[in-house]
Amino acid sequence: MLGTLDHRHILGLAEALADVDVQRLLGEVAQLAEQGPDFAAVLDELSSMLHRLAVAQMVPDAVDNSHGDRDVILQLASRFTAEDIQLYYQIGIQGRGDMVHAPDLRSALEMTLLRMLAFRPQGVPKPPRTPLPLRREASSEATMAADASAHASGAEAASSAPPQPSPEAETRPDAEPEVHSTPPAEPQPQPQPQPETVMPAAAEAPPLQEPPLGQSKLMQRRQKWRLPSSKPLSQRRWLSQNMLLSQRQP
Repeated sequence: MLGTLDHRHILGLAEALADVDVQRLLGEVAQLAEQGPDFAAVLDELSSMLHRLAVAQMVPDAVDNSHGDRDVILQLASRFTAEDIQLYYQIGIQGRGDMVHAPDLRSALEMTLLRMLAFRPQGVPKPPRTPLPLRREASSEATMAADASAHASGAEAASSAPPQPSPEAETRPDAEPEVHSTPPAEPQPQPQPQPETVMPAAAEAPPLQEPPLGQSKLMQRRQKWRLPSSKPLSQRRWLSQNMLLSQRQP
């Protein structure tokens, strides 16, 4: 019917995007143009299908079967990468807003589909069919990495462990224990006693001898009459004469 939208054409557009087939993509748009559809509605349906494909990649059980194509959606989701679906959805939403300013809705739809493939990373091959969900693949890779690290740590522990004695060496009856002989310690020389040094006794001073009685009196007299040399010469002569006289007296 003219103006109606066949859901099989939307699936054809999605398969052309999965195969990165530009010729088939433009051929599907040409077949849609023969029916005179609303090209804005076509882009809306394609964006809705991309949303279902993203859900199928992460949670396959959450995909609805409203169109009776649940198995087809799951099979188609395994042919996309998660990055491609996110990119195509973003370009489809932006292209829907640009249709207001486009001179022709068909050319606007074709430019949006071509932009999806043009902005796809170059040099990336077509994704192979992988089992869903995609998170299971990431978890298996993490499990393999953990097993590899555990195996490496076990090998390092085994290499660093000290060697264990063999059971044959433990059960040999004639095995003698190793005896480590140590040389006897040399006796330390005892210190020789030093002879005591006896200090010589100080020589006793001779006793003081008292001068004779006559000499002591004479000295006292001399000391009595001794005068300093500052006296005049006449006085010193007089004193010396008196001293001689006193010495002569008994």
